[in-house]
Amino acid sequence: MELGKDSEGRAGLAISIEKRIREVLVVSTRVEILPWGSLQRSEYKSKLVQRAE
Repeated sequence: MELGKDSEGRAGLAISIEKRIREVLVVSTRVEILPWGSLQRSEYKSKLVQRAE
């Protein structure tokens, strides 16, 4: 996931998100926090999930 503009991540943010997703959706995930502007923008439909192989 990408941080908001002018936002700083905090220690453990990715782990907190992973735990919450697990609690609510009962799936295991790996969350990676990226700085603002790291992810490609699209005006059309984009893939929201990227599967690790």
